[in-house]
Amino acid sequence: MVWLVFCSAVFLISVYRTYLMKPGMLEMTQDGIVINGTVINVEAVKCLLINHDRKPVVGIKLKGRAIVPLKLCFTFAEEQTEGIRQLEFWARERQVKVSKVFFMRWL
Repeated sequence: MVWLVFCSAVFLISVYRTYLMKPGMLEMTQDGIVINGTVINVEAVKCLLINHDRKPVVGIKLKGRAIVPLKLCFTFAEEQTEGIRQLEFWARERQVKVSKVFFMRWL
């Protein structure tokens, strides 16, 4: 019974975050990245991960973390390839590693 409740909760959270959440804002600044009002300094970023599945997902992996938090994973709503290109350019200018691999996300 506990396992069923746990799986149901994970499913509902996933559906909510995937389909019902409003799109967020991403802003690349000189000192870091701002995602939905949360400022992430360049020094705290270990690398940018790009998962090229059906729709590319970008994740920001922080130093000292093994898994990318879901709040730091995003896709671009429009002009996906242009957004990824600009993000890669931003990372290259600030010597942030960019990897195009599958990565784990945490709720």
